[in-house]
Amino acid sequence: MWSFGKTSEVEELENAELLTFVGRGAELSGDIKVEGSARVDGMIEGSVHVKGTLIVGKHAVIKGDVTTKALLSSGNIRGDVIALERVKLLSPCVLTGSVQTPLLSVEEGVLISGTCDMVSPSSDCEDRPIEELLQQHEDYPVAASR
Repeated sequence: MWSFGKTSEVEELENAELLTFVGRGAELSGDIKVEGSARVDGMIEGSVHVKGTLIVGKHAVIKGDVTTKALLSSGNIRGDVIALERVKLLSPCVLTGSVQTPLLSVEEGVLISGTCDMVSPSSDCEDRPIEELLQQHEDYPVAASR
């Protein structure tokens, strides 16, 4: 689906027909479940579950756990991320939380505070409920304040 070295494929994803769109300036509170793909440019406070690809724009803020097939983010995510296929983080992305995915790409300038588990694509993640996958993660260590 993605080739991490090709910008044209990123542009294709951004221009593809999306089933759900949260525009810049929109603020949603609560858990969101999407059957297809989605793009977020606004703010969501709650968990986000997307069965397809989730694109998080550079002005977006998600305060909650994210589960998706594939994630492309240049926004701010404060929560754990589980992606069944891949995660691509583009500058100026800020991610605070754990990441579980078989394939991870991080562009220069991205800030990450948390842990990363690289799981094989053949693992049993697809057959397990999202809640069970999230419970297996312990809180990531927080740096001491200065």
